[in-house]
Amino acid sequence: MVSPELSAKFASEGIKTLSEKKGCQLFLQEICSGDPSMPAVIIGEEPLSFSKLMKDPDSDHLPDPEIFVDASTHPYLESHTINDRVVIPMVMVNEWIHRLSSRLYPGFPFCEVRDLRVFKGLIVGDYFGKGNLFRISAALQESDDLEVKMLFTIKNAEGQLCYTARVSVKKEDTIALPDDVSKIPAEQARTVEPQYGGSLFHGPDFQVIRGLEQLDKAGGAAVLNGLQKMAWKSEDWQTDPAVFDGGLQLAVLWSEKVLGGSSLPTEISRVRSWVRKPATGPVRCFLKARGVKSSSAVSDMYFVDQDHQLVAALEGVETHLRPDSMASQQGRG
Repeated sequence: MVSPELSAKFASEGIKTLSEKKGCQLFLQEICSGDPSMPAVIIGEEPLSFSKLMKDPDSDHLPDPEIFVDASTHPYLESHTINDRVVIPMVMVNEWIHRLSSRLYPGFPFCEVRDLRVFKGLIVGDYFGKGNLFRISAALQESDDLEVKMLFTIKNAEGQLCYTARVSVKKEDTIALPDDVSKIPAEQARTVEPQYGGSLFHGPDFQVIRGLEQLDKAGGAAVLNGLQKMAWKSEDWQTDPAVFDGGLQLAVLWSEKVLGGSSLPTEISRVRSWVRKPATGPVRCFLKARGVKSSSAVSDMYFVDQDHQLVAALEGVETHLRPDSMASQQGRG
């Protein structure tokens, strides 16, 4: 029902037209069923960019893209090793979600990730050998002209659920730095170098904290290097995982102060990024305490560039004491 010119226009906007066979099938299904008093259902398919990932172009199901990880594809992950095992960090899962969302809906420039939760760590079992495959699934929940909502799940090669997240892609979004976030000029801030080792287990490629400006029960502040400064491998980066991990490292240091032991991030309630590319210069991270319990703590963090413009926010970052720290505390008790 469209001309070649209009079809090309749809394609440029990431919209795939229905095949004649499927269009007739859905049309007959719609007029032969349902309550005429109910609202009309508008039927469409996934964006054109997504069809490249689909085994069956006429399938109604979103695909399960597979991501392969080994020492050659992700060399920087060697520096993210816990108990001699390479573990995919939360910020990398967030990056994968942003990449897939961008391919699914290229006309929606803003991506918001909610309730990013860890159920099981993504461990690269044979990092220096055969590597591992991880599978990301996206299920469409709601959509309109301004926003699309999806549910993402990430599983390991054995099919075990490791992460879930609710994702919204938008055409518009607001941006504002909270008034109570520190505005100490960078040139006036006092910085001390962090001590990597202990709570900060990170190797050279993840040692991104250039200096700590503040660290107390109320929160903290730090200057961070991005992935370009750390010379990470060139990829189709949609966020800056090095900067984001620096924020989580700051959360770990703050948690150590308020919880008395080493912790790991287990959930991020909300990820918002207004710049879909890596940082070109140092980024300052401001952490605000939200709440502390016996074995967990919650904080918000805001990332600003050299012009003090807000570029991203991680809100509701929850950290839990590591099992070895909890055992140590119980032993002392």
